[in-house]
Amino acid sequence: MNKALSLIVFLLLANACFAQKGKDTVVYNLPVFDGKLIYTDSIEVKGRDSTTLDTMAKKWFNSYYVAHKADTTQGKNIKGSVVCQGILEFHLSPNLYRVLFYMIVSVQIKCWHNHYSYKMWNIHFRSKSGFLNAIYNYPSDPEYLIKQYKQKHLGLLDINTRHMTRARLSAMNNVVRASIASLNKAMAN
Repeated sequence: MNKALSLIVFLLLANACFAQKGKDTVVYNLPVFDGKLIYTDSIEVKGRDSTTLDTMAKKWFNSYYVAHKADTTQGKNIKGSVVCQGILEFHLSPNLYRVLFYMIVSVQIKCWHNHYSYKMWNIHFRSKSGFLNAIYNYPSDPEYLIKQYKQKHLGLLDINTRHMTRARLSAMNNVVRASIASLNKAMAN
């Protein structure tokens, strides 16, 4: 009887230890609108006309996203100084896994007198390793990962699945936020 009671207390304590309320803030604070992950904002830049801002936006994009192409996925109704897809590389974490990932993101920058707006969306990522992609199918869609993470139960490997999903989303969010910070700095100079 004493062993059974000790086991129950141990299981309850273990469940409390694995509670993830503090760690969930990354996933629950991602900018999701109508189920889509979209980073967007409008910034005021005093003393800059639309031509100067347009030139700065194009120069920033071409230097920050070494690999890029025109974004044809959204049709011709999307207008802006920059409407492209860019590719970035990132690691999940310096200490977690040294797996290199590629991320493709659609970037739209609109410029007008003393203002610019950006929108980064249509994000997908995958491992650079063909071997890892062959043996483990990494989900490449952050919207899918967010939905998966918010499910109440993820099955037998719930703790590991949540940990890996949070790591992927956190690394992706850090890369996009660094891109936005770089854009804001370039447009302010």
